[in-house]
Amino acid sequence: MIAHEIIIILTLLSGGSLLLKALGLKGWPVWPLGFLSGIVLYTTLLYAKSLTLRMSPTLPLVATLVLPLLFYAWQWYRGRDVKFKLLPAAAALAITAALVTGFGHANLARFHSDSLNFMLVGSAIGRGDPTSISNYNIENRLSTVPAVHSLGHYSGNFYLTSITPLISLAILATICWVVIEATRGKASRRQLILYCAAPVLVLASSHAYLFHSFYLNGHLMMGAFMLMAAAAGWLLCQKGNKVSELALVAIIALGLAGAVFTRVEGLFYAGIILLPIVLHPQPRLMYKRLLIAALGLSIVLQEGLKIILLRHDHGNVNLKTDYLPLALGVILLPSAILVGWKFLAKHWQKLVWLTEIGVWLAMLALFIHKPQTLKNSVIATYKNINATPVPWGKFFVMLIILMGMVLIFRRFKDQAIMRLSITTFLPIAFILAYLRGAPYRFGQADSLDRMMISLVPLAVLFITLSIITGQSRFKSIAKK
Repeated sequence: MIAHEIIIILTLLSGGSLLLKALGLKGWPVWPLGFLSGIVLYTTLLYAKSLTLRMSPTLPLVATLVLPLLFYAWQWYRGRDVKFKLLPAAAALAITAALVTGFGHANLARFHSDSLNFMLVGSAIGRGDPTSISNYNIENRLSTVPAVHSLGHYSGNFYLTSITPLISLAILATICWVVIEATRGKASRRQLILYCAAPVLVLASSHAYLFHSFYLNGHLMMGAFMLMAAAAGWLLCQKGNKVSELALVAIIALGLAGAVFTRVEGLFYAGIILLPIVLHPQPRLMYKRLLIAALGLSIVLQEGLKIILLRHDHGNVNLKTDYLPLALGVILLPSAILVGWKFLAKHWQKLVWLTEIGVWLAMLALFIHKPQTLKNSVIATYKNINATPVPWGKFFVMLIILMGMVLIFRRFKDQAIMRLSITTFLPIAFILAYLRGAPYRFGQADSLDRMMISLVPLAVLFITLSIITGQSRFKSIAKK
């Protein structure tokens, strides 16, 4: 059984790593980012195949390895520098296989009733039987989570025991990668070790993060995709950045797609992540248009598949939750032309500020219209993160305090690219309470209580970069 899971995980890892390597990504980051990319690539291929109402994961899994391998071979044939170093590659595969074995034997997976619904959907996908998925699960549980766990079908399980903890490790590695790139040529080896160890230890000290590292749900996975898209976007906007631009564009696109596929709220947060990247003057116009198209196609694929499955099963297709998101994805495709307007690049920072203010004002308007929903949501959220014995303890409170301090006292280059996703996270979440027609509630099973882990990796990276690369906002005042 574990042997089957090793093959599955190594296939996802190898497919994503071959793709990023073929696009010019170098060094050890190929492996953690390749693993996350492989998950999204597999889900994309599964969704595309499922449009024909044939959901068996076998062909998409094989294609996840074969298609990048063919692209890699083509790049190698063209004389591109895409060679893997044999010993590091063998070590990466061996370490991954050992981790899969260890996690498989330990089987530390944690469950909730939502986890069981994900496993039901995953089981249906594994059997190639989409008609057995209930309309409720099509609307709310058709995502990356059951897509990847459907592969447990080949080992006789309802889920993969190792994939969530491996995603957790990939998040830590991604944070270290960005920190190293941000301080390249500016820090000694000892300083780099300290800079990387600090955010890793902060996350490892969080009971909530450790819990979600084994929890069968999509919140930490969503956090991984938000992190890789926002972090790669920030690197893409840095002048003189040494990382392959094509690889960064692919990482951003896959991160955005992963967010859309993984959570219902993913399309909102993916749009917020993408906005400052396409407004920034540094990335090439072609890259901006490709990223907008990637987001639009991801939304169309996700919502289109849901509509096809619902109509096939004679279910009710909802205008607000199905057709409107589909229309948004369709509208995004031609809107890529507008991103070439020079006014946007010239005033990108002001536009980011206007977006932040606009999101908060939208929440305020909904509060004026129906105050009880926001009032109950805020009270429940306060209790969940501060006043009850839930996994957060005081971690999230301390994170908010640290975030407030670095926003007030520190700034680093182009921080708005990451800041927008962080400062609008909670107001968007509260707006979603109005869209779903019910406030958030007290208790660990509350959606927002679990959603917040999606923000944590990016917030920790933002705080780290503010401290190690930022400057005091009041430096010029002090000099005077």
